[in-house]
Amino acid sequence: MKKNLFLTILLGILFSYSSCNKNEGCKNLNALNYDAEADNAKNDECRYSRVTFYAGSNTIFGQLITEIEISISEESLGIITSLNQNYPENCDTNGTLNYTFITGSSQTWFARYTLSSGGSVTQRGEISPKSDEECIRVDVTL
Repeated sequence: MKKNLFLTILLGILFSYSSCNKNEGCKNLNALNYDAEADNAKNDECRYSRVTFYAGSNTIFGQLITEIEISISEESLGIITSLNQNYPENCDTNGTLNYTFITGSSQTWFARYTLSSGGSVTQRGEISPKSDEECIRVDVTL
């Protein structure tokens, strides 16, 4: 009887110890912190790329731009008024607009260009998070 009780307690301790040592991590391939070795998916802990939108030119289709409004999923990120920018050093460069992915899914972005002639032009593009790139730069005037 004592032997069975001892074995039961020992097995319980071993089971508890082995279940505590499971490697939890992000299993989404598009995440910056993807962990192929993870046993338990903790996708709520995944970190994704940031996107910085910038205007590398002050014209589009030969027309002079006065401002560019950027939106994702029908939500405005803001307006870019700093035109003719160089390639941003990072995602926090002044004059850019930023978006951080909250899932590993692609997003469609929209740009509405207000032209000096009074008209406007709309353009869209697709952007996806990248597991090897913390800051993705998008020139919306290309």
